[in-house]
Amino acid sequence: MGKLEAMSRRVLMLEKKTGACVRQLQQELTDTRKKVSMLEASLEVTAHYHTNSENEKQESERKSHQAANPNADLPDKWNLHLSVLLHLSAETQRFLKEIFMKELQRNLTHWRREKAVGRRSSAPPAHLNERSGTSPVEQYKRETEERARRM
Repeated sequence: MGKLEAMSRRVLMLEKKTGACVRQLQQELTDTRKKVSMLEASLEVTAHYHTNSENEKQESERKSHQAANPNADLPDKWNLHLSVLLHLSAETQRFLKEIFMKELQRNLTHWRREKAVGRRSSAPPAHLNERSGTSPVEQYKRETEERARRM
């Protein structure tokens, strides 16, 4: 019986040691899981800060480039303003021509009335002739073209 008791004690002792080892390993596993969880959270924060840092770096580089090259968009602005100016110039010429034609028609009508009454000569004055070539529209057009050539 002595051998059986010794073996029983030995089995109990080994079971206690095994239980202690299992508890210790379970505790280490729990601790390791906590550390992994904390490291993952830390990694997420670090990644977030890294992303923000990259975005700030790119924004800073963009602003630096703009500060170093403030006139980079001037050709585009110039072309836009030139286009608007040319459009407005064409509109102005069209309106001036309309005004000139209305004024010419009014003056011609007035001249014809006076001629019918007998106060005028038979030929209309040169400024009432549509083909005289000295219309305000043509004069404005020449001046605009001269300014455009000087630019």
